[in-house]
Amino acid sequence: MADSLELLVARVARAEADAADELAARLRSADERELRPLAKHRSVLVRAVVARVTPGHTASCALALARELARDAEPLVRTSLATALADDPGFGDDALYAKLLEDANENVRALILPPASTRPELVDALCVALREDESPTLRARLCALLGEKHPELSLPLLIEAAGREGDK
Repeated sequence: MADSLELLVARVARAEADAADELAARLRSADERELRPLAKHRSVLVRAVVARVTPGHTASCALALARELARDAEPLVRTSLATALADDPGFGDDALYAKLLEDANENVRALILPPASTRPELVDALCVALREDESPTLRARLCALLGEKHPELSLPLLIEAAGREGDK
């Protein structure tokens, strides 16, 4: 890493004002040699910036990095990735979105719903989430999304879910 990039990364790790935006701007045009090590940086703040710029990045490693970041232990990193994917729903593959639909963090799951709902191959995964997600708020959002795009699927799932809720 060049000295100036190292200094910028250190500023992000210390949570200095505007440093994350500066790093994001720098990383949007970074090559794989600069981007890849930062996806494993010890600072969650640095990894979150990498997650923010990975979708749509031109580096050949961008999809592989996004998959790694989707498995990051820190919810902030996965939230940053889900937010970026919502802004660029054409990036990535269905497996990446499916992974985030199953995330332990409700906020990550909520953020990935709209872009995931635009992918025809994920309809089954969305139906499973509607049946099984522990969050009533998320299930309601899923029902609305599926109702818009696939009403024939959402009504039976909604009736099934309502029956389960009544049993509790």
